Amino acid sequence: MNSVANNASLIKARYAIAIARTAKHSDRATALRLIESLAADEVAPGESPSVAEAHRHAIGKFADLAAALRGSRDAGHLWFPTERATRRWADLAGDAPGDGD
Repeated sequence: MNSVANNASLIKARYAIAIARTAKHSDRATALRLIESLAADEVAPGESPSVAEAHRHAIGKFADLAAALRGSRDAGHLWFPTERATRRWADLAGDAPGDGD
C-alpha cells in the first residue's frame, strides 16, 4: 500500500465526482465525452486493495453509463449508482491507511 498512490486516487475520485456532476447536467453528447474519459481511467499499482477495488467498481459504472449514453436507451437510472460508486471510492481513498502521512 502506498499512501502517495491513495492520495492521488483521492484527488482522481474528487475530480471524477466533479466531472460526473457536470456531465449529468450537460447535453447527451457532452455527457458521453466526459463519462467516456472517466471510464478510460486505470487503477494505480500502489493503491491499497480496498481503494483499488472501489476504483475499479467506479470505472465499471462509468463504462456502463457511457454505453447507455452511446446507445438509444435511457441512462437516467444509471446516474445515481455511478455517483454512489464514485463517492465510495473517494471515501475509501480518503480513509486508506497511510492517509495524512
